[in-house]
Amino acid sequence: MKLENESTRDALAAEYVLGTLQGAPRRRFEKYLKADQALRAHVEAWQERLQPLLGNVAPVSPSPAVWQGLAHRLGFSETRAEPARWWSWRPALAGFAVLLLVATLFLGEPIRQDWLFLPDVEVAFVDANQQPLWRVQADSGNDKLVVTALGDVAVDPGKAMELWLLRDNDQTPVSLGLLPVTNGDVITVRAPTAIQTGTGFAVSLEPTGGSPSGLPTGPVLYVQSLGA
Repeated sequence: MKLENESTRDALAAEYVLGTLQGAPRRRFEKYLKADQALRAHVEAWQERLQPLLGNVAPVSPSPAVWQGLAHRLGFSETRAEPARWWSWRPALAGFAVLLLVATLFLGEPIRQDWLFLPDVEVAFVDANQQPLWRVQADSGNDKLVVTALGDVAVDPGKAMELWLLRDNDQTPVSLGLLPVTNGDVITVRAPTAIQTGTGFAVSLEPTGGSPSGLPTGPVLYVQSLGA
């Protein structure tokens, strides 16, 4: 199992979340997860994408014949029937998840747009020495952003870095939340307004917890136009 290629890493993370990555490959992947924070971010992103789908699946009670078949396959005594363990359902659940994913991708465009992240905007913030600080990827189709810390950002106690969506001069900026300040940390943000109405992003220094007024209160430290 090679994990140098980003597309391979993302594909394996998707299989891991779906449950289709099994056996020795899954165990090796879990070993990588313990030491690779960026790989964990891939897994968390897929969990976030797929988790909402579970809420749309109505529970179904298996028939007695299903329970009997499971008990027989698992070697349970006929005189001592026990409920099937949850892990005995994993192959079936994994297959269902794959079918659901395929149906969502190819048949359910409105559902797909609700959870699939397709960034069409990417900007990077750097400091005065051109050292990378954050990468902001935005999917303007569903107003979703993924922000990655590209380095450790020094912030004074009691302070925080807040991200803003800049708009035309006659419109106030919109807060997109607090930025991660530890290298490799990733946050996902759903913008409260359409990203397409924005002209750029800005970062301001705010009190811990963010601006108390809903507008930048501290100095604006970094500004990037959309598409920069």
